Amino acid sequence: MGAFYNSICVPGNERQQVKDSLMNWLGLKGFEPSEQPVLFDLDGENERCAFLVSNARWTLVFFSKYSEERRLIRELQCWAPAVLYIWVQDSDVWGYDLLDRAGFAGSFNSNHRGFRSFADDPAERPEADPEVVCRQLGIEDKVDGLKRIHRLNTLFSEESCLEFCHLIDAEAALTSYDDLERGATDHLEGWDVEALHFVRTGTAVRRGEVLDLHEMNLGGHDGLATRSFRVQRFEIPREVLEEAERRRRQMRLRVYLLRPLSWAARIWRRGLEASRRRQPETSSGSWKMPKLSESPRVESSDIIEVRHLINERHRCRIRLAVGGETQSGSTKPASVFAFQIGETAVTCTARPRERIREVLQQPSQSQILRDEKYQIGGLKARHIVFELPPLYLTGTTGPSYLGLHVVQTEHALYVFLYRFPRKIHKEVERAIRSTVRSFRLLN
Repeated sequence: MGAFYNSICVPGNERQQVKDSLMNWLGLKGFEPSEQPVLFDLDGENERCAFLVSNARWTLVFFSKYSEERRLIRELQCWAPAVLYIWVQDSDVWGYDLLDRAGFAGSFNSNHRGFRSFADDPAERPEADPEVVCRQLGIEDKVDGLKRIHRLNTLFSEESCLEFCHLIDAEAALTSYDDLERGATDHLEGWDVEALHFVRTGTAVRRGEVLDLHEMNLGGHDGLATRSFRVQRFEIPREVLEEAERRRRQMRLRVYLLRPLSWAARIWRRGLEASRRRQPETSSGSWKMPKLSESPRVESSDIIEVRHLINERHRCRIRLAVGGETQSGSTKPASVFAFQIGETAVTCTARPRERIREVLQQPSQSQILRDEKYQIGGLKARHIVFELPPLYLTGTTGPSYLGLHVVQTEHALYVFLYRFPRKIHKEVERAIRSTVRSFRLLN
């Protein structure tokens, strides 16, 4: 899969006006600002988020709801002399739209037969004229540079887009909402970043709804439904198959071209690590190889590992059982921990407390092998193991096993999920249980 980027750019440091427009527009849609930290995947129905990234030259907006971006731009057009929308689609095509108070002032698309921004907008779009674009953006001396960029034909479209962003001094526009959501802001030095969270009016109170983890029943009781999966046969349209084959050929070409670079990078990295190992220890604090008893550091903006795994966003920690290894999991807000015991991967995600019925749903055609209720440091917890039929895991003729530990806190449910593809390994289960039992909230 290629790269996807889209950003709304307003010339000048207009952070406050952009913020006011966001609040007024979302207020009319029934949303209100929330000071609560974002701990879960966004509820697309009842939540919106935006990141404002600004410096003296630009104010950039990264919005959580892609389908509403055109409507947001209309709000900004009401007062901004110019609004620039920059996009990259799957590394295949890139472009930009320049809009003023009258509508589209100019649009550029690197491949008119590919993706088109705001495909549902029937408004006429004149072809971007470099002289007009540069004049409206206040960079009249860069017309020749823009003409050159319009003619670029690079392997990956984000390379051409980066040239454009560099030309207009807006390199930060080539980031993404997902990057900002997971806290990846190291590349934004010199830019101010502000996160805005909005919740639909009347839904915020549900965050405090009390549902007892120990009182909820499995097997369809207490209103708990079972997950059902129905297999349907359907014909795939010929044009879809042709497009999939075209993209497969493109990906094979990219892999073929990038493989030598990957090999070279791997050799360089190994050489660097070998030189570091040979470097003598000095009192000046030179790099040292970690001792075998120490765990490697987790590369994440939220998780810090010393002896325990600590998630600063969720203010909680666990202690890995002997033999446990950390894994590089997702860094989205709802992702809390990822580790491995033997060959079994375990992920911990946070879920809103009102989703307890969804968390405890029994998969269809499954058997409940275990349902144990227990306590962890004053917190209610529950361990459930389901036996699943072969259809849940391809390549197996027998059942597989799905296990989950759920820990209930005042603000969230923490769900530790793991799977055994063929048989339950008792020693691995004990290690997972020991790790989960070490769960603690930080003061």
